[in-house]
Amino acid sequence: MNSIIKFKNVSFKDNNTLILDDISFEIKQGENISLIGDSNTGKTLIFKLISGLIKPTKGKIYVLNENITEVKENKLFKIQKEIGLLFQNNALFDDMTCLKNITFPLLRRDFNKSESENKAKILLKELKLDNVENLYPDELSGGMKKRVAIARMLIFNPRLLLLDDPTAGLDPITSAKIYNIIKNAQNSENTSIIISQDLDNIFNLTNRIIIINKSKIGFDGTQKEFHKIKNKEIINFLRI
Repeated sequence: MNSIIKFKNVSFKDNNTLILDDISFEIKQGENISLIGDSNTGKTLIFKLISGLIKPTKGKIYVLNENITEVKENKLFKIQKEIGLLFQNNALFDDMTCLKNITFPLLRRDFNKSESENKAKILLKELKLDNVENLYPDELSGGMKKRVAIARMLIFNPRLLLLDDPTAGLDPITSAKIYNIIKNAQNSENTSIIISQDLDNIFNLTNRIIIINKSKIGFDGTQKEFHKIKNKEIINFLRI
């Protein structure tokens, strides 16, 4: 199975604060990863590094077999078109209707407007959101906003799904709907990484766990291995 992401001795400093310290890991196509860690440990930062939104202080990052720390801007943009990123705050455009928010990634990829709208309407119907296409984000509930953001992420069938705390602030029933949408979107042709502290639910969606602890990889393994962790700091943080 091909590697879709590789971090090789990556460090990141923000001013004089070391956030990531010489971390290395590799993710293969079709894997679904839980990315766990305490607040401000660099989880969202890892998403930004994978997306090429920022560069590491040291080390190399490969995405889709390209060293994105060195590629030219046009090549990086091509790689970014294969990445679906769900932000914790949804990052919907307030001045666009839900339909326009969802079609935005397709139009950036030179899809026909009519074709884009048809695809968006089909997806909205599948997500039970066919009544919101002409509404604006501020007219939606938190759960509906999240589903619109997921629709925008899924509409172009990205090879890499990065989900930053996809159920933050949502009630259990709405959260269950979001998890079901994510589960249905996962397949052998894509790879997902999910940031969340909702361990029971994300473990149902993932087959591997990476824990960031004290700027390093504190754990990287299967759920079976996870239950044998002996590091006291990690045990206390996870309350296991």
